[in-house]
Amino acid sequence: MRNLQQSSGVLALIGTYLLWGFIAIYFGAVSHVPPMEVLAYRVFWAAVFYGLILLVQGRFSEVPTAMRDPRKLRLMLLAGLMIAANWLLFIFAVSNGHATEASIGYYILPLIAAVTGFAVFREKLGRWQIVALLIAASGVLVLTLGLGRAPWVSLLLAGTFVIYNVIKRTLKDVPSLVSVMAEVILLVIPAALYLVFFGETLWQAPLSPAWWQDQLLLMLAGPITAIPLILFGYGAQRVSMATTGIISYMNPTMQLLVATIYFHEALTIWHGIALALIWLALAVYTGASLRAHHAAK
Repeated sequence: MRNLQQSSGVLALIGTYLLWGFIAIYFGAVSHVPPMEVLAYRVFWAAVFYGLILLVQGRFSEVPTAMRDPRKLRLMLLAGLMIAANWLLFIFAVSNGHATEASIGYYILPLIAAVTGFAVFREKLGRWQIVALLIAASGVLVLTLGLGRAPWVSLLLAGTFVIYNVIKRTLKDVPSLVSVMAEVILLVIPAALYLVFFGETLWQAPLSPAWWQDQLLLMLAGPITAIPLILFGYGAQRVSMATTGIISYMNPTMQLLVATIYFHEALTIWHGIALALIWLALAVYTGASLRAHHAAK
């Protein structure tokens, strides 16, 4: 029974990271829509999709209950702003030819998370984990010097998601789906107002075939946002943190393949050197984490 649960958990995580890995193709399909407008649609339809799931489960009443606590409400608002910033950065990156940098952001995310865990939660770092972080930092430095600018898209994508995770850790007593629903509810009114007053797609040739095509395409932002998170929640409960961490590298790898093969973005020598250093850092860090995990058993 336990092996069956682990297998189903692994399959759920693989599904999660495949969907996240290919999500850039979807945002490429709506790249003719301004990034801020795509974000507004994403927030709106994600709220609708999450709300339907909670209604079917008979759990929607848990959302206002969680939002009555002023401290939790502030944290969920901050979490919502962080995930919205992360979504907007990714949409901007794909729409403006920076999908490669976005994939690098998700490669360095586990390493930035480790530094944050050490700084915020006083989590211990072993010698080889520190070595891995230094190698990753050298990769970012190489990319900065080679491109003549810091890889801000990569750093901000990783940074906003890490901050989001830090906030979520302080909301452990709020179920994940309830918390996410509260986050998008807090953003859905500004999103709807933006679409009404500034939405180009909403008012451009209304009810024409092209209008319906755009609206149906943008409506998909709801399930595309929600389904991977639901799969992730299912898988993370059944699989060890170490396994989850290893499988997570599928996401940026698929994103990198999509960026270079599907979007035909150039992969410079500087990207190659930086990626080699980051991959080395991830290998060292994962190996050290696995040894620590087995030693703790």
